[in-house]
Amino acid sequence: MRTVSFHSIAISLGLLSFLMPGHAAFANDGDTFVAENKDGIRLTYQVLSEQEKTAEVTGLENRYYIFDDGCLTIPCEANGYRVVSVAMAAFRNNREFQTVIISEGILSVKSSSFAGCTNLKEVCLPPTITELGYESFSSSNIEKIVMHAPNPGYIQCDEAAFDTKLFIDEDIMDWAWCNNTYEDATLFVPRGSASKYAGLSPWSNFVSIQEFF
Repeated sequence: MRTVSFHSIAISLGLLSFLMPGHAAFANDGDTFVAENKDGIRLTYQVLSEQEKTAEVTGLENRYYIFDDGCLTIPCEANGYRVVSVAMAAFRNNREFQTVIISEGILSVKSSSFAGCTNLKEVCLPPTITELGYESFSSSNIEKIVMHAPNPGYIQCDEAAFDTKLFIDEDIMDWAWCNNTYEDATLFVPRGSASKYAGLSPWSNFVSIQEFF
């Protein structure tokens, strides 16, 4: 009778797991994968650290995906990895969503992540956020930003994160201005923290800062 070692079984199970759809076994740092968020939207990711099981979202699998409700939610977990950041230029110049919700657990929105998203109206950022990179939300038409962090002093926010820029409007194929986020958008912050935001740049550039309960 043929005997099969425990080691052989373990290897077989490991290979089987690797071949299973959506499983990220034996991944290396820098490997990429695709996973659905809670709304069934397929997002692309890159492994940052296999040892620490961290990844960052790098964009939409289908850049021209049509959103049913206009809302893009960035999850904090995908395929067993903790999603800790939104990659540089991940959703740059995308016009297919109006609302972005960054889930709690995500730490960083990197440079130009949502730059040029001219239909973007509302952004919700979690209490875990610690970095908003250069022009991360520039050249958009944001009307509402909801910050859940009670102390902006822990957030490294680039001075140009919400800059107003000239951009090429593809509808008219000419230069156009987006709105001035600091003047036209309302910044909503946790109760008791409005003075902290108003006293710290670049948040102090917002004309309208309101507390929510």
